[in-house]
Amino acid sequence: MRDDAGVTTNARPVSCAWCGAMVDEVPVTWTIQASDRGIEYLCETCTRDNVRKIEGSLPTEYW
Repeated sequence: MRDDAGVTTNARPVSCAWCGAMVDEVPVTWTIQASDRGIEYLCETCTRDNVRKIEGSLPTEYW
């Protein structure tokens, strides 16, 4: 959805896939990941607390 200034905005709030924290606009400090369920967002706290798990799930080609 676009506002009057032409900026894309979310039509509904976004929630963290792990803890359920909700925001109207996704902060730049949140992580976005693609999964079988589609696009998921992780809040800053969940990202920080689980960074080893996130890095461990990257394909070996990444490294």
